[in-house]
Order: sequence, then structure tokens, then C-alpha cells
Amino acid sequence: MTERTAKRVIRRTTGVDGRERIFPFTREMIPGISDERVPAFVRAYRDRAWMAFTQLALPTTKDEPWRRTDLHNLEIDRFRLASTADANLLPEVPAELLTPLVDRAHGGQLILSAHGTRVELDEKLSRQGVIFTDLETATREHPEILRKIFGQVVRPDEGKFSALAGS
Repeated sequence: MTERTAKRVIRRTTGVDGRERIFPFTREMIPGISDERVPAFVRAYRDRAWMAFTQLALPTTKDEPWRRTDLHNLEIDRFRLASTADANLLPEVPAELLTPLVDRAHGGQLILSAHGTRVELDEKLSRQGVIFTDLETATREHPEILRKIFGQVVRPDEGKFSALAGS
């Protein structure tokens, strides 16, 4: 495998002040993109998503799905990944946000927070063989199933933000 150097995002935009703005992310910041313990199909998907991210422009109000959302003032050059110290300062998810919107119980609920991942699945669904988990666990415990469905709901080439999420 060839060694890659850190590259910044190619596609740039300018802010209202005319200053060039870029996301301050590099390929090396993407979790699992070069980790040999991660299945090759996941690494390849994340790499394709990263390449799409670097090539796609930010959406504008001229794009139909974004016509009511103006990102012109979004300070993308100030984005950063949270450090462990930052994450530890975040509070637990308030209980009232975890209650079902309808009915008395969830069929399943996945809570991703700085304090870890919590997966809840109704016992009846679990007995029927339903697998409901986070991506890290699915990659580790169910790679054969993940391979069949990975990237089919949201494709990374759909837009800059889906590409970033996919990477």
C-alpha cells in the first residue's frame, strides 16, 4: 500500500468577508480508514466517501434540498473534532429526551454520546433475530451482514455532508 501524506480538502469556499474557508479535516483523522483491524470493505467505503468529501462543494440555496438553508455564514474553518477532554465535559443525555414520542416503549433505541454507546432493543424483537447496534459493533460482530447493506441508505456521493458522515 502506498503511503499517503495528509491532505486538506480541495474544494474551498469563501466567507462573506472574502476569506477562503476550508474544513480543517485530513484523511488521517478519519477513524478506521487505515486501521487494518477494520474490514477492507469498510476502509474502502470510508476512503471513497473521503474522496467524495474532498471533491464536492458545499450545498447552496440553489440546490433543491438546501433551498431554505443558507450555509454562507457557516464558519467551516472553525470546525474541529472534539478531544476526549471536550467530550468528557458534555453532560449525559437528559432522560426526557430518551422517552418515546409515541406509545410507552421504543422498539429499539441507540444512544451515542461522549460517555459511550447504549443499545436498547425490545426483547421480543431480539428473540426474532433483529440486530440493532452501532456501526463499530456491527463492523466487529456482523461484518457479513454489514457488507450487504453498507452505504445503501445514504450514499456518500449525495452531498458534502453525507460524504463526510460516510467517511
